[in-house]
Amino acid sequence: MRRCRPRKPSSEVVRHRSNRAEYFAGLRALRGEQQELPAPRQLDVRVDCCAKATIQDCACGGSRVCPDHGGPVCFGKFSHD
Repeated sequence: MRRCRPRKPSSEVVRHRSNRAEYFAGLRALRGEQQELPAPRQLDVRVDCCAKATIQDCACGGSRVCPDHGGPVCFGKFSHD
């Protein structure tokens, strides 16, 4: 059984393939940059600055926000002194 020789790809096909290769290389580079970014911190209730007072300690229900961790914080018992 004879095998046919594959046709030489046209210049248009070759150009398309190289463009596609560049596109995917760019995508991979972008993905690599995104993975290097630090993940956003998870809020831990036991963090010291957030645990100085519990939400139940204050009438506001913890409407103040911790600047470091984004959690509800009240720094005084029943007041915001």
